[in-house]
Amino acid sequence: MNFFLKTVLISLSVMSIFSCEKDNSNIAEGATEVKNENVFSNREQANLEKLGFDLTTTIKSTITFPDNSTKEYYVDGDTKFPVNELSKLDAILPLTEIDASTELNEKLFSALNLAGGNRVYTIAFFDFNQQYQRQAIGQTIWAFNTILDTSVQLKAVFANGNQFGTLKRDISVSYVYDIGPAKAIADFPINNMPGKNIVVSYKPDIVATYNTVGKFRNLMMHEIGHTFGLVHSDYKAFPAEVTEAEGFGIKHIPGTDDSGLDLNSIMSGSLELGDRWYTNQDIVAMRYLYGYVPR
Repeated sequence: MNFFLKTVLISLSVMSIFSCEKDNSNIAEGATEVKNENVFSNREQANLEKLGFDLTTTIKSTITFPDNSTKEYYVDGDTKFPVNELSKLDAILPLTEIDASTELNEKLFSALNLAGGNRVYTIAFFDFNQQYQRQAIGQTIWAFNTILDTSVQLKAVFANGNQFGTLKRDISVSYVYDIGPAKAIADFPINNMPGKNIVVSYKPDIVATYNTVGKFRNLMMHEIGHTFGLVHSDYKAFPAEVTEAEGFGIKHIPGTDDSGLDLNSIMSGSLELGDRWYTNQDIVAMRYLYGYVPR
């Protein structure tokens, strides 16, 4: 069960894949809006290149959440990065310009890009009301807490979209009508917390790709993996991510396969959704990052 999981060297990057489904009748109208533009200054271009973003395909998108709050991102394919955080990369050098004696492949930089351990995080699902979704979410939480057996645990709560602005939680999962070709987009960890938002497309053609218990569970397990710092196990299938790995932001997790081509992991980004669970390598990776706490 070979597999290459990596963490992201930058604490504020964002990534995505896949998709998820919902009862459209209950979605807040604000969740449907995404505005795009793609004119960048020289400073923006320099920092986007540090992330491995392709400047010919990167766009600037504003995502509107269920409470009508908005956040602006740079988006390249299924990867995104907050616009208001890009300037923090000004002083950061690409790996190719850092002294090789630091042996970067042996260092995880966990203080920069992981959530804090030894706590229970609340993950809120907004407007996920269909039976197969609730069943898949239940299986996802069970698998995260009992199969991975790490120092971080999840507690799921369900809410309506009109509670998005007031409900206390650590991670939110909500719908956006159109997020381009990606089926879902997840934030990476930031400020010692897991990624704050997972947004899922509910375009009809994408909804049709995850409307079973197994596929929706696969989607949620994958996206939650991103919020705790994991990137695609088959990153070499994505040209932008290959550039990023060679130049700046991806670090190999010791004890896992380093080919960048593994398709077995729950973190594979190139396979269609299926009835998959965590592999042994997924378990090794999460326990390395967050510690093994048998229960």
